[in-house]
Amino acid sequence: MKRMLITILLPTFLILFCGCERVIVLPQDELVTSSWQCKNSNGTSCVLRFSDDRAYVTLETASGDEAVSFGGVYSVDEERLYITADNMFRTYVFAYDVYPDRAVLSYMGNSLTFLKIPTSE
Repeated sequence: MKRMLITILLPTFLILFCGCERVIVLPQDELVTSSWQCKNSNGTSCVLRFSDDRAYVTLETASGDEAVSFGGVYSVDEERLYITADNMFRTYVFAYDVYPDRAVLSYMGNSLTFLKIPTSE
């Protein structure tokens, strides 16, 4: 009886606990399922995060006296991230490359290297 119970319960628990992980296969999935931050050599910092169908970008100068934030609906394909900013009536187009620990976004010839923000799970 014990053997039969273990034979039934063990696979059930394995399916329940292992089957809930999200498998990320495509680079664009990795990009939009993570939050990212960067700080470049002149001290400018940037945060890029995604929530549902929206993306949010915050840029701040080293002195902290100047900040730019915008958010809006995003779409992503194999090469580019598109963010249509609310109230600005503009779509920003970023080329990107995603690596296991970082993402490089380019806009108008300038590139920023973002590091993944660790999530608390």
